[in-house]
Amino acid sequence: MTERSCSSIVDLHHVEVLCRGAASSANKFCSTFGFRAFAQKSEHVAVRSERTVFLFRERHSLYPVDTVASLCFIVEDVTEAFERAVRAGGEPLVAPTNIEDRFGRVQVAEIRTPFGNSALKFVNTTDYNGVFLPEYEDVACCCETARTGETCQEQRSLECSRNELTYGCDHVTYACHRGMLDECVQWFSTCLGFQRLSINQAEEAERGFIVDSAAGSVGMRLKAMDYFRCRESQLVLAPDQRNAPPTTSTMTSSTSNSSSSSSSSSSSSSDRHLGVKLVFAEPLTDGANQVQLFLNDHGGPGIQHIGLTSRDIFSTIETMRQAHAQFIFIPPDFYSQCHDLVTQSCVSLPGDTLSKLEHSNILLDIEENVLGESRYLMQAFTKPLFSESTFFLEVIQRVGATGFGAGNITALWRALQQHFARQQQQHTITTAATTATAKATTAASSTSACMASVHSSPSVVNCDVT
Repeated sequence: MTERSCSSIVDLHHVEVLCRGAASSANKFCSTFGFRAFAQKSEHVAVRSERTVFLFRERHSLYPVDTVASLCFIVEDVTEAFERAVRAGGEPLVAPTNIEDRFGRVQVAEIRTPFGNSALKFVNTTDYNGVFLPEYEDVACCCETARTGETCQEQRSLECSRNELTYGCDHVTYACHRGMLDECVQWFSTCLGFQRLSINQAEEAERGFIVDSAAGSVGMRLKAMDYFRCRESQLVLAPDQRNAPPTTSTMTSSTSNSSSSSSSSSSSSSDRHLGVKLVFAEPLTDGANQVQLFLNDHGGPGIQHIGLTSRDIFSTIETMRQAHAQFIFIPPDFYSQCHDLVTQSCVSLPGDTLSKLEHSNILLDIEENVLGESRYLMQAFTKPLFSESTFFLEVIQRVGATGFGAGNITALWRALQQHFARQQQQHTITTAATTATAKATTAASSTSACMASVHSSPSVVNCDVT
């Protein structure tokens, strides 16, 4: 990819959630998943866990259900990104414009993608030094700041290091209608310069990765894409900016060649990684499945889940569970397969990792060993966060692995199928019980009314309550 061949994405600025009761939803999200509110504008609340930012806003009539409505990217040229997206078929919502306050100016634009009601926003924050965006007030500073003499940013960084459970956004997964996946992939390639990323070695280049259901029938198809800023100008994150909110100014140029960092550990490499991964999923069956259920409940295509990166997934999941986060149950037979997988591979897992995985209900997948390195990833998935069966979160820790794990994807598919089947069964039972109660109540009321009529008019004796 040549210089300036696309819209020059710098970073993911924030993920926007539209929901009823945005402020209370943001508070619950923070207390459950280790985020912290740091900026607010009226009832709009921005929350952060290191470099991942969610913005909670009140849902309006265009969105019939609570949803993750848009991704906001920092770009070098907002006008170029906007015009490119519109030429590719995006619907213009906000033309490039400047918004400002006492901290500076931000250029913004917004389009709706051709797929459902999902939107993309573009911002350039080079000339802005505020906490988030213009007109948002800082809500994260402690009263101790004045006494200690720390700046707001220093205070936030201290709080981050003590409380946050995840440090970045690993990937965003879109669910789309059957037959739409290739169109989505092509659109993001043309519009934003994303390129195909191999999900795992079982993937076929043209078809993508196919997930089979437990019954052996085809379930869904996946393709992934990424955008690595370093492909164009080798931009890296300045060491003293790792805990800062994403801004254009947190990026610095690096002229060192790629080999100079090849010996760094997988965890520090992940910390410096500024790539944005997108995954697209489409159902391949007409029957009930988790992707189609999302499409039905969401009212069309949209963001199904977001993967958050963790440095210690065991501690992260335990802390989230203690805060009442609910995770998808993984059947015990998966862990029997894990033992076989590890035995057959060259991967060496630390200590009692396998037993800890089963105890914490965390998925494990291993990539083909390269140069003797241990390459694997661990994942856990929450149940849907909203009242509908739509958006959920993933917690992921990568140890050298770059893909998504064929075994984990299949195991998750089957676990979610079981979860939603139980959910549907419970819904059917509840509905039947409610209907029966309503009929019984109606029949009793009709009988009482009829008996009262008999007493008042003895000639009326036809009491049909069937």
